[in-house]
Parts: sequence; C-alpha cells; structure tokens
Amino acid sequence: MKIRRTLIMGKRKSPPEPTPSFIKYTGLAFQMLTIIALGTWLGHLIDQKAEFKFPVGLLAGCLLSTLLAFYQLFKSLPKD
Repeated sequence: MKIRRTLIMGKRKSPPEPTPSFIKYTGLAFQMLTIIALGTWLGHLIDQKAEFKFPVGLLAGCLLSTLLAFYQLFKSLPKD
C-alpha cells in the first residue's frame, strides 16, 4: 500500500548521500597498515629461514611494502 501511494503521489526517494570522507580515509589508513604489516612479517620470515646476521629481509620487506602502500594510496586518491 505504501509503495502504491508513493507512486501515485509522484514522490521519489532522494539519492543516497555520499560517503563521508573520514570513512574513506580511515579505510585507506587500515589498508596501508595491513600492507606494511604483511610486508614486514614476510621479511621477518625470510630472515628466520635464511638466518642472516643482519636483518636484510626485514628491511627489504619494510621498504618494499611501504613503497607499495604509498603507491596504492596515491593511486586511490581522487585527481583534483
């Protein structure tokens, strides 16, 4: 009955409001955190398997995952 009444009255639902920007940027922050944490963890695993005296895998994992996270961030930001 309610659907019929809205069709007869000619009322339409307003379009959904856009997502607030803080929600979008919070999601990007968690995405960056996840990428960097996984890269660091993988680098640590490589160091454990290889048994280096200097943590080469850990440093490489941190650096590469940070670069990947920033690449993903810049790729997902709007172009203004």
